[in-house]
Amino acid sequence: MYIYLIPLSLLSLLAFFEINYKFKKILRSNKFYLLLFVLFIIFIGFRDNIGCDWDSYQRNFRNISFKTFSEIFSQQSNFFNIGYILITKIVSLLSSSFSFISLKLNFHINIFLISIIFTGTLFYFCSKLKRTYLALLMSYPYYLIVIGMGPIRQSLAISFLMMTILFVYLNNYGRYVFSAILSSSFHHSAIFVNTFYFTILNIFNRHKPQKYLVIIFYLTLMSIFFLSNDLIINKLIIYITEYSTRLNPAKGVIFVWIINFLPSIIYLTNFSKFKFNRDIKRLLLYYSIFEICLLPFAFINSIITYRLLLYSFPSSILITSFIPDINLFKIDAKNSYKYLIIICYASLIIWMKYAYHSYCWLPYENILFR
Repeated sequence: MYIYLIPLSLLSLLAFFEINYKFKKILRSNKFYLLLFVLFIIFIGFRDNIGCDWDSYQRNFRNISFKTFSEIFSQQSNFFNIGYILITKIVSLLSSSFSFISLKLNFHINIFLISIIFTGTLFYFCSKLKRTYLALLMSYPYYLIVIGMGPIRQSLAISFLMMTILFVYLNNYGRYVFSAILSSSFHHSAIFVNTFYFTILNIFNRHKPQKYLVIIFYLTLMSIFFLSNDLIINKLIIYITEYSTRLNPAKGVIFVWIINFLPSIIYLTNFSKFKFNRDIKRLLLYYSIFEICLLPFAFINSIITYRLLLYSFPSSILITSFIPDINLFKIDAKNSYKYLIIICYASLIIWMKYAYHSYCWLPYENILFR
C-alpha cells in the first residue's frame, strides 16, 4: 500500500508550494509539468495486473486482435464502445507487424496508450485551472488510482467528459461538442450523461455556431437507439434484475457518493462565491443536485448508481480546486490546503484498507521494476 503514498506525498508538497510565490516560476514551468506528467505515465501506464477487470480486458484484447473489423462490428454491443474498439484494434494491427512483440506485450502497449490519453486529459484539465496542483492532488486518491487503473473503457469516457466540462469553463463550445461525442464513444453510460449535459446547457438554442455539431450528436444517438433498441432493452433488464440480486454488489458506492457529496454540498451552499461563467455554474448546480439525489438508488441498484457516480469526479475536482478561494468556514487559503491534504491522505488510506475491492490494486506491480 505504501507505494501509493509516494505520488500522493509528491503532489501534496507541490500543492502546498503552489501558494508560495517563491516557487511560482518553477511550478508554472512547462518542462517541470511535463516531467511530472512523465512520472505519472510511468506509474500508471506501465502497471501490471492492477484492477479487478484486468483479466477480462486482457481476454477482450485477445478477442479483438484475432477478429476482422466486419466480425467485430457484426455484434451490436460493440457500437457502444466503438472508440475503445478502434484504439485496441489499431494497436493490435500495428504491433502485429513486429514479430518479436507478443500478444501480452501488445496488451501492455494498449494499456500504455490508454493511460497517456487518460492522464493527458487530466493534466491538461488541471493546467487550465487556477490551482493546478491542488486539482491534481484532489484527483489522485480515487480518480487517478481507482478509475485510471480500473475500468479502462469508462475511464476514457470520463476523461473526455472532463474535457467537456473544461471547454464549458473556457467558453469553447465547439470543442465541447466534439469531446462529448468522443466521450460517448467509449462507454454506453456516457451517452446518458452527455445527453443530460446537453439538455442542461441548451447549446442548440444559445450557441448557434455549434448547432450542426449538436444535431450530429443527437442524430448519432438516435441511430444507435434505432439500430440497437433490442440490445438496449436487454442490457437495461440485466442491469435492473441481475445486478440487483448479486451477492457482492458495488460495496464502494456509498464511499464514492460521500467523496462527491462533500464538494456538491459545498457548491450548493456557497453557490454565489464560485466565480464561474453562467453555463459552468448551471452545469455544476444541476449535476451536484443529481449526485446528491443518487443516494437512495445506491440501495436499489448499486451497480448502476456506482457507474453514474463515477462521472461526478470531474465536476468535484473542479469545485474542490476553488475551495481555498471561497473562505469556507472563514478558513484562509493556506489552512484550506492543509485540511484538503489531510482529507486526501485519509481517503486513500481508508479506501486501501477497507474497500471491498482494494485487493485488486495490491500489491502494486510495474513491468519496468521487476
